[in-house]
Amino acid sequence: DITITTEAATVVQGRMHGIYANNKGKGKTTITANGDVTAMVAEGIAVRNGRFDTPVGTDLTVTTGVSTTVSGYEGIRALNYGSGSTTVTANGDVTATGRSFGLGIIARNGRLETPVGMDVTVTTGVGTTISGGYGIAALNYGSGSTTVTANGDVTATGSYGLGIKARNGLSFRPAAGTDLTVTTGVSTTVSGYDGIYAHNFGSGSTTVIVNGDVTATGDGSYSFGTGFGINARNGSDIDPRGTDLTVTIGVGATVTGSTAIFARNYGSGSTTVTVGAASTVTSTGVDANGFAIDLRGRPGNIVLAGTLNGGGGGAVRFDQAAALEDRLELHPTATVNGNVFAGPGTDTLAFGGSGAGEFDLS
Repeated sequence: DITITTEAATVVQGRMHGIYANNKGKGKTTITANGDVTAMVAEGIAVRNGRFDTPVGTDLTVTTGVSTTVSGYEGIRALNYGSGSTTVTANGDVTATGRSFGLGIIARNGRLETPVGMDVTVTTGVGTTISGGYGIAALNYGSGSTTVTANGDVTATGSYGLGIKARNGLSFRPAAGTDLTVTTGVSTTVSGYDGIYAHNFGSGSTTVIVNGDVTATGDGSYSFGTGFGINARNGSDIDPRGTDLTVTIGVGATVTGSTAIFARNYGSGSTTVTVGAASTVTSTGVDANGFAIDLRGRPGNIVLAGTLNGGGGGAVRFDQAAALEDRLELHPTATVNGNVFAGPGTDTLAFGGSGAGEFDLS
């Protein structure tokens, strides 16, 4: 095993790395920074079990203390080529000074050529800020789940950086990972070219829960991203993976993007989008592909108690290619500004919730 612990109120500074640990043995690696850590050239904290051509070790854990700071060209880089799980818990601020490509936090199990490891978990504390060219990246080529819980703010400052990127496996490769979950806390903000990018090429479900504000800064013109507030996906149309896909926007939360919520489910389950009361989902897209909610793949179920502000395309677009049984349920507090495009199947408009409301369906 390798264990490194710094005491409270300490400062660790390095030209290349603040803290660097490379475990070539059979055990686990644990880093606990209770003080500040700074690197001038590379990562604030860089830790690795084994390497891509020599997978060794077990669990890899990085924890930072409350009110601490970690900074470097990249903030925290945790790469695990061992047989265990990777866990990063940031209870203080993490800053990547590499504005275009520096990652605030990257946690990864294995790689395409070396599919090893189990779970990947990234958690940030209340009141923290994670920032960099990319905010948080959690990548899992192992056999377990991927979970990102942002209880503080996450900001991607790079021109095409993603706020939160969570991915199991990759298309056209053997399935990696199981469930994928991204959750943001109350009163938090997440921003980037895409706000939240959650792609699952594993065997399980994909869940995105937003309790704060998510904003996409992209305008839809870049080939690797199109300014989605939430970009959630199970598999692809020619490489189906996963089961259910669920997006939940909590009470009072907001999601904004060229297309605010883009959910593609090519797995075996259903797609459900729930927009809570007093929440707002807004498309800033001015062309025909600008929607508040755009669903593809499996049958879609939208439960709306908040407000949808459509873009140049409209408010909602269900899958236009497949004859599915889609459903839109409106609650008394729901507001839809823009057209809703049903699919070619048998779709349902339902009224739910409690209380009274008026709807103009013209």
